[in-house]
Amino acid sequence: MSTIRCQCLLPDFFRDDYRKAAEHGFGWASVQFHLGQLYEEGGGVPQDYTEAVKWYHMAAQGLGGAAEGVGGFPDAQNNLGLMYLKGQGVPRNYAEAAKWFRRAGSGISGVASAHHNLGLMYLKGQGVPRDYVTAYMWFALAAAGCNFVLLWREVEQEP
Repeated sequence: MSTIRCQCLLPDFFRDDYRKAAEHGFGWASVQFHLGQLYEEGGGVPQDYTEAVKWYHMAAQGLGGAAEGVGGFPDAQNNLGLMYLKGQGVPRNYAEAAKWFRRAGSGISGVASAHHNLGLMYLKGQGVPRDYVTAYMWFALAAAGCNFVLLWREVEQEP
């Protein structure tokens, strides 16, 4: 099984507007999340994992100040967890990855892909104790909260 990343498509003509909004105090978490994606993927900007982590971190912590940012943006928390899991833009840190997956998977707006990713960490014992029962629980939550095609589709290869 491989990890699942949250993705949102952003039309090219919005890229400059998103950056301007985030830099001039309109740093809504969703804007910061989209900027993180652009830098992670190199979408219209040079690929820069460190810059992607910066924007994901801002969105993940809810530093945007808007209502959606309160408590952090779950999709950004999931993607930030993946950056720590893979060591992209930050040193590889499984415990930190698990922390961000757990945050993304908690609450009403829990992200099913974060449940899946946390299940993989328990299955492999990465950053958390190896625990097949807990892994099963997270996989079951993921299956209950998302489209089965998305859950099992390989979005990225494991490191």
